[in-house]
Amino acid sequence: MRSAAKPFQLLPLLLAGGAERFALDDADVAVMCASHDGTDLHAQRVAAILKRMGLGPAALGCGIHRPYFLEKLPAESPERWRVFDALHNNCSGNHAGMLGLALLHGVDPARYLDPGSRSQQLASSVVAALSGVEPVLATDDCSAPCYAMPLDAMAEAYRFLAHPSAVRQLPAARRARFATLGDLDRVEQALERISSAMASEPAWLSGDTTGATRFARALPGQIVAKHGAEGVLCVAHRGRNAALAFKVADGNSRALMPALLAAVDLVGWLSPTLRNALADLVEPPLVGRVGQRVGQLRVVPA
Repeated sequence: MRSAAKPFQLLPLLLAGGAERFALDDADVAVMCASHDGTDLHAQRVAAILKRMGLGPAALGCGIHRPYFLEKLPAESPERWRVFDALHNNCSGNHAGMLGLALLHGVDPARYLDPGSRSQQLASSVVAALSGVEPVLATDDCSAPCYAMPLDAMAEAYRFLAHPSAVRQLPAARRARFATLGDLDRVEQALERISSAMASEPAWLSGDTTGATRFARALPGQIVAKHGAEGVLCVAHRGRNAALAFKVADGNSRALMPALLAAVDLVGWLSPTLRNALADLVEPPLVGRVGQRVGQLRVVPA
């Protein structure tokens, strides 16, 4: 599931009163679910969240990588020569959320990534309750716990972001996992808060011009779209109470938006007007190093 699990890793924080304790607004909630572009705006928002927790960037255990926004800049841009820190890591908001969860449960912030810690056990329990499976635990490249599960289990988890009140129909064994976190009213409210923030603040969730953001903005307030590494994408439609999960077999994410838009077109989520507005995502042009068009990516039905 990789980073597509981030909304569910955040859920225990909200159930423990973290939104009130750390004064989180919708943009904060979105960036804590994000695999963001690593712009200065993203980094500054994460730094502000950490400050309200009494922590600094040094508390982040996600490491440093070249931020994604650089890929969209010209090769000669001086931004490419900058030195970046962990705040610009695409997972920094997610890690801020996990640090907050550790603080709320008395876990030493130095152990916030330990799968055996109370805070990480709560996050794993939420993932299992909402997906309906016992995920295989692994370690992501940002050092956070991550979860392997079938695609239908990923879609099942995202169904609760499309339709938060569905938690009331959970089987007893899955519902029992929330017993130490809060009653179902609070679980539903927290899911709604996360879903609403992700749908209304997609630029904080990824970036201002990503395909996921453009798709979400085409259906304002309705779409939760969250990427995971190695070609994972999970999508919830809040208006239709439905969810989809995708995985590109070879891990190349360039196929995800065409596959998503082809699928949602088949199930009636796209009007002809919206399909035309997103035409360059439906069949993306392939562009060479000097800007020449060299081809086009197309979905071919099996």
